[in-house]
Amino acid sequence: DYLNEHARRYADTLSLLPPPGPDARLLDVGILPGHLAVLAAARGYHVSGLSNMDVEPSLRDRMKTLNFDIRQADIELQPFPFPDSTFDVALFCEVLEHLYRNPYAVLSEIFRVLKPGGQLILTTPNLSCVDKILGLARGFSYRPALSRPVEVAFPPTLSETHFREYTDREIVYFLRWQARAMYRFHPTRILYSDCWQATLPAILRRWTH
Repeated sequence: DYLNEHARRYADTLSLLPPPGPDARLLDVGILPGHLAVLAAARGYHVSGLSNMDVEPSLRDRMKTLNFDIRQADIELQPFPFPDSTFDVALFCEVLEHLYRNPYAVLSEIFRVLKPGGQLILTTPNLSCVDKILGLARGFSYRPALSRPVEVAFPPTLSETHFREYTDREIVYFLRWQARAMYRFHPTRILYSDCWQATLPAILRRWTH
C-alpha cells in the first residue's frame, strides 16, 4: 500500500539519479522501508543505508541478499559511521520533516560523506504549496484531517510524526546559507512533484513562460 501510494514520488526521485559510474556508491539516509534503495540498486548503485530504528530481522536479511550495508545511528546526534568522501549520491527523502532538531548536523554529515561534486537528493512536503494554503483558507490544518482514522490523525509513534514542515525557500536556506562555513550545496534546484505542490508564484511562472 505504501509503495502504491508513493509510486509517483518514487518515480520523480529516481529520475533525478545520475547514471551510475563503475562502483558508484549511494547512501540512503533513513532507508526504511527500503523501496528507493532497492530501485537505486536496480539502477546499478552500491547501496548503504542509515536507520534511526533497529531494522526488523527478516527485512535486514532480505537487504543483505542485495548486499546493502545497513547501519543504525541516531542521525541527529551521532556522526555517520562512514569515512569522508565515500558516496557519489545521498538520498534524504521524507526524513527532514521528522527531525525535531535543527537539521544542520545531519546536512553537515551528508556533506562530509559525499564525494566532491556528489549529489544530494532531498524530498520533503512543501508547507507553502497551494493545496495547503487553500485548505487553511477553508479553515483546515495542513495536518492529517481529524476525519481520518485515529492512527493517521494522531500517529502512534514519533517516527510517523511531522515535527516541522518547511517552505521551499527554507530548504534553500538550509542547503546554501545556514552553515556555509561548514558546508554549501551548490547549485540548488527546487523541483515540485506536481503543479499543486508548488507555491503560487512558481505556478504562475510556469503558466506564463
